[in-house]
Amino acid sequence: ELLRIKMGEDIISGNGVGRNLGFNQGGDFITVSARAASNDVQAADVANMLARHIRGPKSFWMVNHSVWAKLPLMTLGDQPVFQPDFRDGIQGRLLGLPVFTSEDCETLGTAGDIYLVNPDGYCALQKVGGAKSSTSMHVKFDYDVMAFKWTMRFGGIPLYNAPYTPRKGNTLSHFVNLSAST
Repeated sequence: ELLRIKMGEDIISGNGVGRNLGFNQGGDFITVSARAASNDVQAADVANMLARHIRGPKSFWMVNHSVWAKLPLMTLGDQPVFQPDFRDGIQGRLLGLPVFTSEDCETLGTAGDIYLVNPDGYCALQKVGGAKSSTSMHVKFDYDVMAFKWTMRFGGIPLYNAPYTPRKGNTLSHFVNLSAST
């Protein structure tokens, strides 16, 4: 579980120095300005994020738990934009795309509290064999303590150095973030 958590941190915000280069550190990353107050997320904000996103069949929303609490309250006109759906680890659908909560996202009102991700824009590689574990009683022999070690070789980097610029319209990206509210 700890290896999975560390991998998630690196995929999002790794600096590329002895670690993965996270998608929010790469050149193919767009931040959309928030319209809402610092303690709220509005449907217009997520619609603007979707408008700047290169959609694919694997696209999904990643939000902090504090953001998820606001999603069921969001509407465009009189239509809800969020439908709860607790199947297969999904917490619901926002504008038709799956929503996952993550402790790697920042708290509500902070840049990084909500991401729109298309994983097709990220290259992740893992060494064959997965995680390796080893133990040693020799490290702390004097204290009667057994030492455990797990290693996993994993690397990742965004595939593109810059957002896509269509002939007409705004730039698009595989990774879109909502800016901190003012």
